[in-house]
Amino acid sequence: MPQETKTEELLRRFEAVCREQQYEFEAIYADVRKALALLDGKNHGPALVALACIGIGVLVGKPYGKKIIQSGFEAVGSDKQEK
Repeated sequence: MPQETKTEELLRRFEAVCREQQYEFEAIYADVRKALALLDGKNHGPALVALACIGIGVLVGKPYGKKIIQSGFEAVGSDKQEK
C-alpha cells in the first residue's frame, strides 16, 4: 500500500476537522423547531432573527456557530434555547 503524500495527509486531517465542526441534523432540526415556536400572531420578527442566527451558526460551524445561535435566541428574549 503506497504511503500517503503530505498533501493527502493534510487534506484528510482538514476533512476530519470539518466533520467535527458540523452540526448533526437532529440538532439543527431541534433549533429550528425552537425558533418556529417563537411565532406569535403576526409578529414574526423574533422567529426570523432566531432562524437567521441558526443559518449563520450552521455555516460557521462549532464552536463559534453555537455561540451565534445562542446569541440569536438571547436577542429575542427566548428562554427556549438550551445553553
